[in-house]
Amino acid sequence: MARGSNEVVVIWWRDIPAQVNAQAGRERKQVQMSDKFQRAIDRAKRKAHIYTADEDIAQWRRVSLPLVGDLAEAAEREADRLEVEYPRERLGRLAFAGGFEADVDMTAISRNELAALEELEEPEVPEETV
Repeated sequence: MARGSNEVVVIWWRDIPAQVNAQAGRERKQVQMSDKFQRAIDRAKRKAHIYTADEDIAQWRRVSLPLVGDLAEAAEREADRLEVEYPRERLGRLAFAGGFEADVDMTAISRNELAALEELEEPEVPEETV
């Protein structure tokens, strides 16, 4: 982000959103996407055989959007929009395709894709006994 700019920036790994940042002047707000996004990115990296930092860094990109309204609300609004736009099934397909939307096959889902979806599920936390 340019110093003093007013914008919302979405950080992407290939076609998977990872983070939303907003800036107005010197004020900043950062919103981390839910864990399912990081799990999808990790799975896509393995599928794409990306194992080194140099290979990984080359896959990241930033998309700037205009800042509308309150800084924190704008960042949260964009993160919420992405949460809805990228349900678990879409992220699973993206992960299975190595992170590129253009490589996602929207036909029947395979056994391997189902495994990718299961990998994105929230880990179960055992209930504490009292």
